[in-house]
Amino acid sequence: MIIFYSKQTGEIVGTIDGRVHTPEQLKMWIGDKSENERLIIDWKPEKFLDSDEKEITEEEFKELRRKRKNVKAVWEPQYEDKLLIKDIEQRKVNIGEFKISKGKFQKKSKEEIESKTQKLVEFSQRQRDGNVISTELKNKAKDKSLSTEDRLDAISALLDLTIK
Repeated sequence: MIIFYSKQTGEIVGTIDGRVHTPEQLKMWIGDKSENERLIIDWKPEKFLDSDEKEITEEEFKELRRKRKNVKAVWEPQYEDKLLIKDIEQRKVNIGEFKISKGKFQKKSKEEIESKTQKLVEFSQRQRDGNVISTELKNKAKDKSLSTEDRLDAISALLDLTIK
């Protein structure tokens, strides 16, 4: 799991889920490197089990796997708060309820969560409003009953919306 967060606020800005990452994923970055930091949480197999759920050695695991037998590895996050990471991975906890400070998760206050929720609602409303305006302008631009000047005004306004 790779978690990107704002250096200034600790706000989580994105994640790359998974326990094992490719070299390409490890090169990825969300946002500006000067503004965001990342926390890479490694996962490692802690024990290996055969088909009867009995613990076996890693060598036995590899041999049985090579023979296409039913085996599994029990993975653990390499992070001090293992339970929190497991809960985040299993979606039992919303990662958006946390921020990161000095590489450690901190639960956001109720006010911080409500403020973020309000901002998302406002953004969503602006998007809907923009879509409505955009649709109206597209319809105006296509409306052959309007003058060429009115249709060009609609196209110009649509371009202004697109550029912003």
